[in-house]
Amino acid sequence: MSRAQELVGRIEEIMAQMDPMTREIFLLHRVDAWPYARIARGLGIEMKEVEQHLALAIAAIDRGLHCDGT
Repeated sequence: MSRAQELVGRIEEIMAQMDPMTREIFLLHRVDAWPYARIARGLGIEMKEVEQHLALAIAAIDRGLHCDGT
């Protein structure tokens, strides 16, 4: 398995453990390229909540990728 495949697999594992709303917001923003305002409107939440969920997702991925000391 290549390093890239390992990395993708690890990110998928981390995302599977996220709160469903956090995961959805992360995917809408990072994969579907939705701006914060569109996510907020689409989910019926405040933009501040979108920002908070994205921060949680990024922190979880960062922690998950670096938990083995690499």
